[in-house]
Amino acid sequence: MSEATLTNGPIAPPPAVVNANPPPASTLLPNQNPTLTQVGPTPAISSQQRSELEQYMRRDAMFLPAFEQQRQMQIALMNEKQLEIRQTQQTGTEIFGPGYNPAYGNGSNAAPHNPAVGGPQGSNAFHIVYPAHRKRARKSKEFTFTKAMIEEQAQKEDILVPIRLEVEVDGLVLRDTFTWNLHETLITPEHFAEVLCEDMQFPAPQFAPQIAKSIREQIQDYHLPVLSSNPTMMEDQEQPAGEDTRPSQELRILIKVQIHTKCLNLIGYSYDGGSVHDEDLRSSFLPKITTILREEEAVEQFTPILEKLTEPEIDKLERDRERDKRCSAASTRPGTVQQAGSSDKENYNGT
Repeated sequence: MSEATLTNGPIAPPPAVVNANPPPASTLLPNQNPTLTQVGPTPAISSQQRSELEQYMRRDAMFLPAFEQQRQMQIALMNEKQLEIRQTQQTGTEIFGPGYNPAYGNGSNAAPHNPAVGGPQGSNAFHIVYPAHRKRARKSKEFTFTKAMIEEQAQKEDILVPIRLEVEVDGLVLRDTFTWNLHETLITPEHFAEVLCEDMQFPAPQFAPQIAKSIREQIQDYHLPVLSSNPTMMEDQEQPAGEDTRPSQELRILIKVQIHTKCLNLIGYSYDGGSVHDEDLRSSFLPKITTILREEEAVEQFTPILEKLTEPEIDKLERDRERDKRCSAASTRPGTVQQAGSSDKENYNGT
């Protein structure tokens, strides 16, 4: 038994023990020496210290739920941003699907990847088909025009020439009617013939040259005057009664270029500028108009005539027209004047 237990005085506190590894300063209480460790009962604290300790404990109890709530909010925000990143990185295929894919018999509509033009890559990628991606399984050349060429063509007047095609090769007959612009410069008849043959599934090497030739001949015939071995010129012209009797601007132009003289030369009459000596030609001129009322005999010339034809009659008229056209092309050449014979009668009917 020690000497301290035998005395009647107060018990002295045990000596302090030096700690070789002191705890960090952040875990120590205020006024606590980091080099000393209290052994034995907790020393008495004042009311102020107790109040501060309770305040520390309350703040710790409030901090832990707030810290956990903030951590959960940060986790939710991080997950939301990751979802947004994944959505922005999605391709059109993931949103709208692979698109139309005619797998049976038609192949795929996907375009090959072209780095110069751009576009998706893949067999079934959802994409916009640009001209560079488009597949054109045609043998004929494609119509390609620049903006300047289109604007130049738009400035020209459109004069439509009726074209009628009837080509027969090796038992195949091509019949078609359409109109052709007389001032067309962008599309040639040869190019048009190739596209027409490909659209109608006709052999282009056999049909295209004849179609182009027929189109050019009909366009050329549109410019030529009417030539016949027995020419008969008829002219019906109306002029308002209240209008000035002097020649209008159109008639002045015709007189200036001497159309009347050229017409006489075309029918084989040598005109020297004097009076007309041919009695037949002189009698063909109509008398001067003295009244605005038309005679009953002349009404039929200015009245529309409607004829009802059957299908066989229409075919017969078409065959007769084609036969006359071939005979005229074989007997005359474009641009030449055929002199009328002695037995021919020249008639010039003008009003």
